[in-house]
Amino acid sequence: MRTSFLLSNARVFLDGRFESCSLRIVGSRVQEIGPSLCPNGNDILLPLEGACIVPGLINSHDHLELNLFSRLGDPPYSNYVEWGNDIRARHKEQIRHVMRVSLRLRLLWGAYKNILSGVTTVVHHNPYYLYFYFGFPIAVYRNYSWIHSLSFDPRLQKKLKSGGRKVRIIHLAEGVDSLARGELARLQELGGLQSNTVLVHGVGLSPDDCLQIERSGAGLVWCPGSNMFLFNRTAPIASMPASIPVALGTDSTLTGHTSLFDELREARRLTHRDADRLLGMVTSIPARMFGMASGKITEGATADLLVFDQESGEPFSDFLNLDAGKIKVLFKAGLPLLGEEGLKPLLTGHGRRAYERIAVGGRRKFIASPFGSMARRIKAILPSFNFNGLPLKLEEN
Repeated sequence: MRTSFLLSNARVFLDGRFESCSLRIVGSRVQEIGPSLCPNGNDILLPLEGACIVPGLINSHDHLELNLFSRLGDPPYSNYVEWGNDIRARHKEQIRHVMRVSLRLRLLWGAYKNILSGVTTVVHHNPYYLYFYFGFPIAVYRNYSWIHSLSFDPRLQKKLKSGGRKVRIIHLAEGVDSLARGELARLQELGGLQSNTVLVHGVGLSPDDCLQIERSGAGLVWCPGSNMFLFNRTAPIASMPASIPVALGTDSTLTGHTSLFDELREARRLTHRDADRLLGMVTSIPARMFGMASGKITEGATADLLVFDQESGEPFSDFLNLDAGKIKVLFKAGLPLLGEEGLKPLLTGHGRRAYERIAVGGRRKFIASPFGSMARRIKAILPSFNFNGLPLKLEEN
């Protein structure tokens, strides 16, 4: 029998606004949305008392295996090459120490870091590792080819000639000097600026560059936290043509914020964009950019859902003030990944996932396994690891 949840008395984000209604999840999908749904014999009832539901968030740029690091470097830098060479020389021992942790554990922490940001799908910038296929906690986008950058990818020419119609993702114009400013023209010369191209960063883009991007049909992923840390400058988002799709990413904790929620607030600070447009940058816009089926709430859609309480009475404002402790429950494909401890008794009947107890900012939560064993094994190698500053505490189950 498929798991069935009835999320009643909620405010659901539908077609750009919050509507008062209920929502039924059956298996991995949203089966019904309506103002007066009644529980049936199979439903696990979650009365939400006006809590808000938005699509599970999409982090459009992360390096999942690099999130055990704190920010490294001595900024500001002129470009990413200068930063990369500097940290390899200056922080060689610190990098070596973190890389002693197995790839699987580093990837798992990258996944949980995203879960604690309300993320259900992440776009990873590196190979699609075997670990992503078997029981990985979140969805990792698959239909991509990737180029690290024009300066650092030894297989640049080969990658530009391969990949077919997959989305091609590349770091570009990451800096403020002539090297960064010249990268879009170089990518065009190499034939790499196409409608299936997604550029990441774009700090050094000029107004003419933005017009070229618009003509090509390419998109941009913006990582404001990383950009401001490295260069004290970010992509010219406010002056870009409105037709260029812009999604939001965290980058890794080597340079970016730990939480996508913090990136959203950074984006608001830098552009003063309305909260509904910022919500689009982590839901519907990346879904269209990458050809994902997620990013919206409709009947028949995958049940990737982020639920949070209203605090101010203004859902968009509450969304921009979210942190891990304020997540009421996060569903991925119809199964909870994270939620308030008080809801856990409602989830034990489905028998499809094991959970553990944690505290987030003093609030007790449940989280999908194997969070505890992962954390303990990382701390055995890195005793000073503090969850990148997130206020987390493991609790006995």
